[in-house]
Amino acid sequence: MAWEYSDKVLQLFVDAVKGKAGTHMGEIADPDGVGEYGSMVCGDALRFFFRVERHPTDPALDLIVQARFLTFGCTSAIASSEA
Repeated sequence: MAWEYSDKVLQLFVDAVKGKAGTHMGEIADPDGVGEYGSMVCGDALRFFFRVERHPTDPALDLIVQARFLTFGCTSAIASSEA
């Protein structure tokens, strides 16, 4: 049985995979932070990269200025990572 995805899920997936402007799939060279999550049960894995602009005096005011992801998994895993 084939999976039936909504038009929105398919659009998010296709745009991310094609690298359409405004999407966030990919890596950041020398990021300030990396997060990873994976589930051996379903086979999906996510790496999240980000860069931070640090506030000179108050760390609570630091800003994430760039974020990207790499997701290895099914269409819905990639689409939800992009969303």
